[in-house]
Amino acid sequence: MSEFILRVERLTKEFAVHGGVGNRRGVVKAVSDVTFSVERGQTFGIVGESGCGKSTTGRLIMRLINPTSGRIEFRGSDITSLKGDALRGIRRKIQMVFQDPYASLNPRMNISGNIGEPLMIHRIASSAAQRDEFVKELLSTVGLNPDYYSRYPFEFSGGQRQRIGIARALSLSPELIIADEPVSALDVSLQAQIINLLQDLKEKKNLTYIFIAHDLGVVKHISDHIAVMYLGKIAEIAGKRELFSTPLHPYTVALFSSIPIPNPTRKKMRAVLMGDMPSPLSPPPGCLFNTRCTHVTERCRTEIPVLKEVAPGHLVACHLY
Repeated sequence: MSEFILRVERLTKEFAVHGGVGNRRGVVKAVSDVTFSVERGQTFGIVGESGCGKSTTGRLIMRLINPTSGRIEFRGSDITSLKGDALRGIRRKIQMVFQDPYASLNPRMNISGNIGEPLMIHRIASSAAQRDEFVKELLSTVGLNPDYYSRYPFEFSGGQRQRIGIARALSLSPELIIADEPVSALDVSLQAQIINLLQDLKEKKNLTYIFIAHDLGVVKHISDHIAVMYLGKIAEIAGKRELFSTPLHPYTVALFSSIPIPNPTRKKMRAVLMGDMPSPLSPPPGCLFNTRCTHVTERCRTEIPVLKEVAPGHLVACHLY
């Protein structure tokens, strides 16, 4: 029987938008009624265009920001409203790898300080010497020279800095790691190295990942299940093979048809999206995708589709199904 390490139910985050001093223009629903579950030991991918709510979802799960409504359940316990020591205890088991490996490291601290700070906060290391030994072991785990522990972030390349970010995420022996576009700032060769490192660590340490990205090729390579997001909502969820072989939502079809094929002789039918993405400040009524969908009906313009299961493990939010 599969075990769900994480359950997210109707998670919503609203941000107030101000047009000046004290002048409130409206509310943006960055994440709206997002629901999914993640099995222990698997990689759950989240994809979509920029601004669709992927990173906000990850930060909500990590509790870096507080949800407006909804429920986050980790290992069977509700962590939605935890604060103080209770939240600190959960964060030992949920860690995050950020998109920008330089901005996520403190430039005034050496690598031992950056990686070892969580060890001191959670009292895993009782002294600086013990911290340094832990850090050297972590550096070796992510493929870096342990002697680099006394260097500073500016002395490393982008790929090396991301390895340092991964080492920091591993420092507290987490069960779930949220990787927020961890390879988007790297060139292709370095992307492959980091993806391979993440997969090796997953097997060795029995980790579970939430992998957030806009690169469909990377998500297809690393994920077991994938959720497609559009304007803060989930459009479709399925296993990797089923989603790429039989995408159902018109947005998913269009998104996947944009993947380039490295074969100039092979023709590929493309599903071209109409118009531009609506402003999240004034989304259209009904289905959020109705302004760009080639299958739009009157029902789509008035009624919000519900995410429902149309095949075992395959969920879609579309009135066509």
